[in-house]
Amino acid sequence: MTQPTRRFVKGRHALEGAPVFDMILLGALPDDRPTPENNGILAGIAQADPVRAQRLATRLQELIARNDAFFAWIEAKPEHGALFVNDPVTAIRQALPDLPSDFFDDWGGK
Repeated sequence: MTQPTRRFVKGRHALEGAPVFDMILLGALPDDRPTPENNGILAGIAQADPVRAQRLATRLQELIARNDAFFAWIEAKPEHGALFVNDPVTAIRQALPDLPSDFFDDWGGK
């Protein structure tokens, strides 16, 4: 469903051999730029490594800029939603194949 300011997906998925699950995803607005000043997780990372926090903020913004492509992909098939629940990194890579190969390198920490 597309609205002027938000995009979200709500779905109930039941795949063979997997439990039924509900998924709700809400897309961020293009102007919702996560920074260490307005995002608690980035603020915590910034205390230990400000450079890493800034890189992650930039990467989050890159994902936000691709909301439409991601949501179109996830809405296309129930299997996409199941993959996202079970392996979000693989799902995002499939949905957004233009992401650089090192896109998720800093996400897990050191």
